[in-house]
Amino acid sequence: MYVVCQQSWTDWRLAWNMSEFDNFTDVSIKAEKIWRPDAVLLNKYDVLVQSSTVYACSTVFQSQDILSSVLTAVNGALRPSTAVTRR
Repeated sequence: MYVVCQQSWTDWRLAWNMSEFDNFTDVSIKAEKIWRPDAVLLNKYDVLVQSSTVYACSTVFQSQDILSSVLTAVNGALRPSTAVTRR
């Protein structure tokens, strides 16, 4: 299963005055370089794409494209499925 997980939060340590930085309103940062809330997705198989955008007002937006396995019933038995459905 293909899942897009999106989160946003406020981190006041990442705010800046836009007028001091050529009026930049946002910046893209590798997700592992900033603090992120502890959120766990069970049955996660693989993270395909992960991006974070930080806005001058201290809002952080993170998006993850995730490949997940799902238990499906086949002939009465539960088996993991990793079929990918694209948008």
